[in-house]
Amino acid sequence: MSPLGLFAAGVRLAEWLPAPPLYALAQAAGWVLSALPTGSQRHVRHNLARVLGVAPDSPTLRPYVRGIFRLQAANYVDLFRARRITPQEVTTRVVQGIDRDDGWAAFQRALGEGRGLVLVTAHFGRFEMMSHYLAQRGVRLTLPVERLQPPALFDLVCRLRCRPSFTVVPADLGLRPCLRALQRGEVVALFADRDATGQGVPVSFFGAVARLPHGPALLALRTGAPLFVGFTLPDGPGGRIRPVFEPLPPIERAGEASADVQRTTQLIATALERYIRRYPHQWVMFHHIWPEQTPAMPVCGAQAPSGVS
Repeated sequence: MSPLGLFAAGVRLAEWLPAPPLYALAQAAGWVLSALPTGSQRHVRHNLARVLGVAPDSPTLRPYVRGIFRLQAANYVDLFRARRITPQEVTTRVVQGIDRDDGWAAFQRALGEGRGLVLVTAHFGRFEMMSHYLAQRGVRLTLPVERLQPPALFDLVCRLRCRPSFTVVPADLGLRPCLRALQRGEVVALFADRDATGQGVPVSFFGAVARLPHGPALLALRTGAPLFVGFTLPDGPGGRIRPVFEPLPPIERAGEASADVQRTTQLIATALERYIRRYPHQWVMFHHIWPEQTPAMPVCGAQAPSGVS
């Protein structure tokens, strides 16, 4: 079956089965896939080896790899069920702690300044559920996404990711749709943990050089829009998550344009690193970020993996 056929079948199944058995089935599938010697598993292992400071074939990685595959399976179910997820389910799954600062108030204040806002995230946690949370909050958001083949598959994914207040655009259109969104005072959300174009900025990332996208830095420097990093963190059993929004220091031009972009991208990389270091089992990155010959360096402070549902 073609990728489009498999994806469409997944959507039909997700819209037919009740949520509990569907997520349970996804967890089982993720567990099985994590044990298969695929290219995706190899990339996950090499990325984790860098983060955790161990060899790619270390037995230490097994529970982390398993957790990542299971989490990504849950993300796919979140996407497949996008038209079935209700506001009540979002409220149940997303924990909004009143006794801790999740950054939402600062996020709203920055957005109220009218310059728009650049929200930087990563392939981390339940990012599909985060989009439902932002939509439920009424956030007007533009989301550039990588163009998929065949075009019918890309169209289906865009339809699933659209919300009444969201605009989904192909990432290969460049920065113009994002600049227009910021001019309208909206949020532009960008994944910043993988350079899919080969034209990214070299930065230090977990003690080694990695190329990360330059788009978030360019947008912030050109428009003066504030930069935030946003993630979902695990928060107890039942697949509950907690959103966090962290403002980055104000971005200012300090020299040549290329140096400013590199400095700002490094600032973003350091912020991503903090969250991935603490929750490595939440980083669902299935592409290799560093050259395989780069030696790993020990990193402390990682939280142990746990199940998702």
